[in-house]
Amino acid sequence: VFDAGILSGPEDAGIWLQESLDEALGTDLKTQGSYDGILGSQTRSILEKAVSQDKIKEVHERFIEKRLEHLKSLPNAQANPGWRGRVEDLRDSQ
Repeated sequence: VFDAGILSGPEDAGIWLQESLDEALGTDLKTQGSYDGILGSQTRSILEKAVSQDKIKEVHERFIEKRLEHLKSLPNAQANPGWRGRVEDLRDSQ
């Protein structure tokens, strides 16, 4: 999440984490119908739940896929292939 926050901004990184947690655990971290990207107590609690239920690798994989999708959508994506490699390296570090 830290790396994503540096490269893409903390709000996007937080949203990707919240979406990934909801998808992996079937929770609902939306506030008024959308994700806020804030890693507050509710998000941290669900993250702890993912760890305790041994679903953190699934969350991690979903998070990486969201980052890659975002990076591919950028207009300058072809000019910066290293961005995708950087994210793929994090996948391999699980």
